Amino acid sequence: MIVVLDGLKYSSSAVAYAVFIAQQEMAHLAGVFPEDFTYRSYALIPCYRS
Repeated sequence: MIVVLDGLKYSSSAVAYAVFIAQQEMAHLAGVFPEDFTYRSYALIPCYRS
């Protein structure tokens, strides 16, 4: 089972639900934090000018 999580807007309830389902199904659980270069907590303009 794979759960996709947002590192900038972490949801503990999503993790808890994924763990619950994985336990019920006796499944392995893997968390994925995909990276989107347009969604940052800092400005990209200075990076492009370098």
